[in-house]
Amino acid sequence: MTFAPLSHTICAMKADIHPKVYADATVTCTACGAVFKIPGTMKDVQIEICSNCHPIYTGKFRAIMSSGQVDKFKKKMAAASKAKVEAKPSKRKLSEEDKLRKKLEEAKAEKEEKKKVIAEKERVRAKKAAEKTVVKKGKDTKKEK
Repeated sequence: MTFAPLSHTICAMKADIHPKVYADATVTCTACGAVFKIPGTMKDVQIEICSNCHPIYTGKFRAIMSSGQVDKFKKKMAAASKAKVEAKPSKRKLSEEDKLRKKLEEAKAEKEEKKKVIAEKERVRAKKAAEKTVVKKGKDTKKEK
């Protein structure tokens, strides 16, 4: 049994379908600013982390990683429960003195509201009266002429 040489069985690559390879493509790390030159299909590439600044390769861990997700969650829950407690009205039974104090405050608020309404009505009435006097004076001057 004879076999054909390998050079006869290998097909040539198709033309114009493969990306261009740049021998001097630059890779820039955005975290530490390191720049590498490697062969690649893109001229410039930016990466978020490289072997110069990755904690696995360097052995240095950032302070951000020291607090875990559980600690962050507990802190959020404590803040939320504190806000909820401050926002809730108390459900305790009011004493007689507190009931009277509350009624007095409500009466004062109602009285202030009535004063505002009366003052507004008085202002509107005064404005209308002033407009009438201006109109009457304007008519009187026209009659005199």
